[in-house]
Amino acid sequence: MAPHLRAHVPRIDSAAPGVLEFGAPNFSVISKESIGLRSQPTDLRLLEDGRVLVVADRQLAFGDGIRWTVYEAALSETSARGRKVAIEDGEIYQAVEGGFGRVVFGEDGYWRLEQVADWLGVKGFDHPIPLYCETAGENWFWHNRSGSLLGWRLGEGVESYGGVYDSIAEVFTLGENIYVSDASRKELIEITRGPQGEVKDETAVWRSVFVTSSLSLESGEFLLGTNKAGLFRFDGEKMAPFEEVGRIAEKYRISGLARISEDYIAAAMEGYGVVFFDLEGKRIQSLGATLDHRLSRVSAIGGASFGTVWGIVPEGIFRVEMPSRFTRFEPLIGRGFTASQLYRHNGDLLISADDIILRGQYDDEKRLTGFKTESLPAGALRGIWAKHETLAYGMENGGYIWRGKKWERFAAGKSFPMIIEETRKGEWLFRSENEIGWLRDVGGVLETTMYPVEGFGHFYSGRSVGPDEVWLELGTG
Repeated sequence: MAPHLRAHVPRIDSAAPGVLEFGAPNFSVISKESIGLRSQPTDLRLLEDGRVLVVADRQLAFGDGIRWTVYEAALSETSARGRKVAIEDGEIYQAVEGGFGRVVFGEDGYWRLEQVADWLGVKGFDHPIPLYCETAGENWFWHNRSGSLLGWRLGEGVESYGGVYDSIAEVFTLGENIYVSDASRKELIEITRGPQGEVKDETAVWRSVFVTSSLSLESGEFLLGTNKAGLFRFDGEKMAPFEEVGRIAEKYRISGLARISEDYIAAAMEGYGVVFFDLEGKRIQSLGATLDHRLSRVSAIGGASFGTVWGIVPEGIFRVEMPSRFTRFEPLIGRGFTASQLYRHNGDLLISADDIILRGQYDDEKRLTGFKTESLPAGALRGIWAKHETLAYGMENGGYIWRGKKWERFAAGKSFPMIIEETRKGEWLFRSENEIGWLRDVGGVLETTMYPVEGFGHFYSGRSVGPDEVWLELGTG
């Protein structure tokens, strides 16, 4: 009785530790026009019900990436100009003239602001409506990029923190202290608060580099993104470089950081795109601007919902699957094929397609950056076999095998001889048109033994199931 054979799916060895072989994940860029917005989005928030909120001047859009509902601010709402909003218990909050308001949706399809707090009499506040709200832990901080910094959350009083800032780039809290990054002065300013939340002291704890983004870690530290200085861990006293992905970050401005799962973090890097990495800094996946020029200016990452990461670009918003179930190498290849197959040789990724061989090219960080066409012996190519240092080509006039030193020819004159598998060290099973045979290393010299299998033509592959039995795949013809 013939042995039971299971369906065989071709496999290749995994990349060596530290080698990064990712292509393009599943992603899409959604233009503001397709959402129904007139202005560039300035804020994106993931809601508890799974929907996405996009803020664009006087418009609020709710949707799932395909279907969107856009609400306009009522004409009477002259102060409805918030760039970044606060959200609590499903309610949206913005600053209004003289205070803070809750967004209320009317039956007429417009939204209005219902004032719930005021800042009248707050010492040290210069009174323009703060357009930006930074959510930092349990705190809401309101500002206009420059000028004063206000603290207010629903049910709490309004406080003014620190002095007058030239260009607020980021605000976060660590313990009882508030940290404000001033981009113009290139300082990270620590505001020390007393037991009642009052300001006790204001000190620049880091100079010459300005922080552009922050993310709280379980360790109690903060991960800080900078302007072309890399990523750092900060515990309130000292800065420590965040290795691995931090070296990439030294080349770019980190415009956003977001925790997208228990294990992964996303960093938006202006000029590059988005990089996904684990808590140790190892890159898992990236979404580069080479795939879509609009990704070169990611201004924010809104977080992740149901395996999809959302962010903002000048032209609209984007979403990317993370972790992506598929990675696409087409952008790294730059050409189309009728059919292709992946192999690995000496650790490099190989693609056999349409009579050519492409070898993966890697940068100094062991990241796959593209593919280069390999030089082949003269003649048409039918197949390729690769394992460790050994590489074999099946050509129209014979086979060629590379064992780490030089090309050696075998089965000269045979039609497309192709190695099927290595049965033991120095011994290979191969096939050609209407023939099957063994290729053996005998004292450093290659010898072939051929057996006719008339009528089989160019079969595709095979497997040995014993010393005297081979099963062949003939295809559907």
